[in-house]
Amino acid sequence: MRPRQSEASFQNFFRARRYALAAMKITRTTRPIGSRTLGALVLAGLCSAPALASAALLPAASVPHAAGLTDLGRAPAGMPIQLAFTLPYQHQAELDVLLADFGNPASPLFGARLTPAQFRSYFAPASADQERTIAVLRAAGFTVVRTYSNRSVIDAVAPSHAVERFFGTDIHRVAQAHEGVRYANATVASLPTALSGLISGVTGLNNLQLMHFHYAFGQRRALAPDGTIGKPLRGPDGGYGPLAFANGYNLPVQHGFDGTGHTAGIVIGGNPSDSDLAGYLSAFGVTRTGTTTRVPIDGGPGSDSGDEIEATLDYETIASLAPGADIVIYEPDEIPFAQIIDSYNRAVSDALVETLDSSFGICETAEPAFAKQTEHIAKQAAAIGIVFHASTGDAGSQGDDCSGNSGVDTPASSPSFVAVGGTTLSVAKSGDYFSETAWPEAGGGVSTMFARPAYQKGVPNVISSGRNLPDLSFDADPSTGESFFFDGEFEGPIGGTSLSAPIFGAMVVELDQMHGAPFTGGFNPPAYAAFLANGYGKGKTAFWHDIVFGSNGAFSAKKGYDQATGIGSPDADNLSALLP
Repeated sequence: MRPRQSEASFQNFFRARRYALAAMKITRTTRPIGSRTLGALVLAGLCSAPALASAALLPAASVPHAAGLTDLGRAPAGMPIQLAFTLPYQHQAELDVLLADFGNPASPLFGARLTPAQFRSYFAPASADQERTIAVLRAAGFTVVRTYSNRSVIDAVAPSHAVERFFGTDIHRVAQAHEGVRYANATVASLPTALSGLISGVTGLNNLQLMHFHYAFGQRRALAPDGTIGKPLRGPDGGYGPLAFANGYNLPVQHGFDGTGHTAGIVIGGNPSDSDLAGYLSAFGVTRTGTTTRVPIDGGPGSDSGDEIEATLDYETIASLAPGADIVIYEPDEIPFAQIIDSYNRAVSDALVETLDSSFGICETAEPAFAKQTEHIAKQAAAIGIVFHASTGDAGSQGDDCSGNSGVDTPASSPSFVAVGGTTLSVAKSGDYFSETAWPEAGGGVSTMFARPAYQKGVPNVISSGRNLPDLSFDADPSTGESFFFDGEFEGPIGGTSLSAPIFGAMVVELDQMHGAPFTGGFNPPAYAAFLANGYGKGKTAFWHDIVFGSNGAFSAKKGYDQATGIGSPDADNLSALLP
């Protein structure tokens, strides 16, 4: 636990940073003390930082490429196209410095955070810019269908002919294998001059299903008696039950912290069954006290079976490992890019959750504008105390739909996301940790879009050319995967990094409960700082499991950080003592 800083020391810090004093206050949530205000401080101007230049705007959209597409010709002129426009933040340079201070153990602001209202008052896009953007869109034939309290995203719809004229592109109907008839821009779309300086990105010029779900089924195995009492180690399908992960990673739930009073979020285009969850929990003797809230996004979820499987995996994992936590599921209709952006921004605007799971991804270079939009919104999440995290993928070091021998998935490649990789976990009959190797299919590598973040500087084995991932890992191998109750019966085991990601989500809300406050500035800065300062530890007091065997293709597990497993897997209860 960090000692409380005096009000004078905070004042001196701000003067040293040459922040001007203003009426806005910052809420400091140094854990485990809880929140306190710093006084009448902050952020009328960061005099020591260079003036913020207008963000460089990308082309609106490149032509999407995916296997199994058949061009059906020009879309009908009146076909509606819904787009999500993200707006740039004010004072972006100050926000970046502030987030670095929130995650820096040497800063007096370590563990501090902004309330959503504070973020809106200083960093959110200006009301005038939002109004100007809306006026431009309406003049071009768009109808604005949704805005948000944080003014970060505008959802607007227009007929195809108006979208084509506005972006200088052609919209075609296409048949996508296994996904039906959809639409996509057939030529590169250009950002209109009228929007220059007003938006930071746009998604929705196609509604293709390009994201990959990161789950995989293992071979059903015979169930042998495991010698445990009360809660079985394995389910009827032979997959691991909650005990294997709770004991294997020494989660706080095994020490009286089950997430009560805290909230985990999930983004997925499916609607998991409460009756399936009840069947799963009953089989393992888990009593859940948390609640579930479903938030429809852009009309709500569809009925695609892939979405339902993914949604059920995420839901069962978090609910069983953090049974006291509330869960909010943001449910778009499938997961095209624009609806993911809407889901992320809705979660940040609502500010109900403390962590948000994304168990899907696609090569970051497949849709660069989308990758940058996710980073944009994730920065806001970090400022107000929401940890965005994503699975690294199940295509090894090549990434999903990446060309060449290596590549990484978005949104996991975003520096403001926690990239969760995958391993093959072995536990004893008690569920205690035994061994772990890199899972060959787990994603990992080096981003070509995002620079190496500050929190990875000085970390041995990190490649300096870009953001390295994963950050950490949990079990993902379907052969050692999770027992899975779906459509009224056990159908597992199931794995993939879609398993490792929600294990991380459950851990975060339990750590929040332990310390009385959410992570701020993101999870990665304090986690890497703790690793650099303390290493792995030893024996029963180890903070991390160093995974040194296995490979994901281009990258091998080795001593210390590696691009197959990250820092390794955590011993969560031991690690908690090092985190704010």
